[in-house]
Amino acid sequence: MAKKKLKIGLTMAGAVSAGAYTAGVMDYLFETLDKWEKAKAFNRAHPDKADPSVPMHDVEICVMGGASAGGMTTAITMAALRDGLRPIPYEEYKQRANDPEAKKDFAKNRFFDSWVNLIADDMMPELLGTQDIQELKEKNVASLLNSNFVAQIADRAFSDDNLEQPILPPYVNEGLELILTLTNLEGYEIQFPFRGQSGTNLTYISTTHRDFAHFKRVLISTILHRDKSRSDTTTKILFVGSVKPLWLQGPSLLG
Repeated sequence: MAKKKLKIGLTMAGAVSAGAYTAGVMDYLFETLDKWEKAKAFNRAHPDKADPSVPMHDVEICVMGGASAGGMTTAITMAALRDGLRPIPYEEYKQRANDPEAKKDFAKNRFFDSWVNLIADDMMPELLGTQDIQELKEKNVASLLNSNFVAQIADRAFSDDNLEQPILPPYVNEGLELILTLTNLEGYEIQFPFRGQSGTNLTYISTTHRDFAHFKRVLISTILHRDKSRSDTTTKILFVGSVKPLWLQGPSLLG
């Protein structure tokens, strides 16, 4: 009889720059789960020396969801699973905080690289820069702040430097699902028909901007050979309030 697993779903709230703390919690969670798996393996291999304080049940993360900064951390978690999770133990961070080479090593951790390294030690000159205006192909300014750094961080976090299929940790479901709540700037209409006793038919139209994106982890071979012939609609999605909106290819999931 197969041993039952405790199924886990993680929800990450919007937090603006405090998403760095959410990322730190995720990093610590994976570090702790790794240590727990090693402790359970030791108990199974050495029953005479087993530590009775170690819980021996199994857990499995099946779904993650998030909004705004929480959504970014959720997506970064999914990306980190592609090349293996690399938690940074706090003790190591304290010992190497002033080591110039440590930044390169810590950059291998996608949480740390995206939320701590960013693209500069001082982000204000980046946010107040005009590179995005200089690159405009249209007359309208898209955002209050220079948001080019968001695309740079995203490109780094989702880079294809290592496309080898990693061995997932036992506490992560192979079909891990990802749900992101989004703001659809264009919105979509919902029609409410009304019929009166006099025979008149009226339709009330409401526009809603709530949207979400739903992803599921698949084998890399499936990703590389997916069907590109399908015609998708284009939905304009806003990720962060102070930066320009990004275009996502795909049909609206709620429309």
